[in-house]
Amino acid sequence: MKRKIRINAFEYQDKVDNQIKKFLKANGITVYGARSINAQTGIINRPTQDWDAYSKTPEKTSKNLQKELDKIVKGNFFYHKPAMHKGTWKVRNVGDDLIKGTPDDVDIADFSKPEKKYPIVTVDGMRYRTLKEEIKAKKRAVADPEFKFRHEKDQADLDRIKANIKIKQLIS
Repeated sequence: MKRKIRINAFEYQDKVDNQIKKFLKANGITVYGARSINAQTGIINRPTQDWDAYSKTPEKTSKNLQKELDKIVKGNFFYHKPAMHKGTWKVRNVGDDLIKGTPDDVDIADFSKPEKKYPIVTVDGMRYRTLKEEIKAKKRAVADPEFKFRHEKDQADLDRIKANIKIKQLIS
């Protein structure tokens, strides 16, 4: 039974990804972080699995996305929960063991309430926080001791952005 469900979930992966994009577009939700950087640079991308996005109502948004994803895979394979940072809500997949809240669960999306209104850029109908704002956010994170656990990744993102800008300048 578990094997059949895993195969079923794998077969639906493209549909799940497309539904997430459709949901974000339809709700005018702004994406930030690695996916935003990847969409705007497009040359040297960092693989990322989850979506980081802003929502004025993160709990409601995460619940709605979770329900839509469950419909696509025809089962109860997603759930939403508060994240580590206050006001942020996660949508997660239950993982291979099909049990909610276990170590094999996979993050799908994080929805945070925006601290302020951020400038955006639209790429293929999706709203993204501008690259200038991404750079500011990464520099703040690298300087903040609270985020030491992710300093290496954030610095790598900054280096990647700079490299992409240089490459684009060379080919322009």
